[in-house]
Amino acid sequence: MKRVVWILLAALLLFLQPAFAQSPGSGSLKVTSFPAGAEVLVNGVSTGKLTPMSVSLPVGQHQVTVQIPGSGWSPATSIVDVASGTNDLT
Repeated sequence: MKRVVWILLAALLLFLQPAFAQSPGSGSLKVTSFPAGAEVLVNGVSTGKLTPMSVSLPVGQHQVTVQIPGSGWSPATSIVDVASGTNDLT
């Protein structure tokens, strides 16, 4: 009997796993730039990624800076309101 309960519980967890992975409190932000290859900072912290790129962020406002240090291009900073789902910043 205990084995059947554990099997049913494991099956239920596998079934519900995608629901836990996609939290309604987060969204994906896709950042592109010209020229490509710019460093992306979110709320003053480097993402460690270069454009084009995507990052998962909590829903809400975030300060996003795109920069290419030493290139002569000025950094560009925007306030982005991230919603659940996919968001774009170009």
